[in-house]
Amino acid sequence: MSDQYTTTSHQSWFSRLGNSIKGILFGFILFLGAFPLLFWNEGRSVETYKTLQEGGKQVVSLNSNRVSPENEGRLIHLSGSSETAEVLVDPDFNVSSNAIKLIRQV
Repeated sequence: MSDQYTTTSHQSWFSRLGNSIKGILFGFILFLGAFPLLFWNEGRSVETYKTLQEGGKQVVSLNSNRVSPENEGRLIHLSGSSETAEVLVDPDFNVSSNAIKLIRQV
């Protein structure tokens, strides 16, 4: 024979009203707090944009593979192929490759 118990709780009208007012106040605080965070984030975005624009005006594109002392301390852009003699191995999947970097995504 199993005993079954039923628990009944009662919340007064003023208690429910108080919880609603607390929720409204908390939501209002979050609403007001969102404005400084939005202003801060947008300011960071504008600063990043301006930095990229300034860097784009100062960048020097190079086609050579040699180091030139005249470019010391300047922002440069290079493109070319990269090579390595090292063979990278993933022992779990028995994969090997002559590569710069080997990343496993599962």
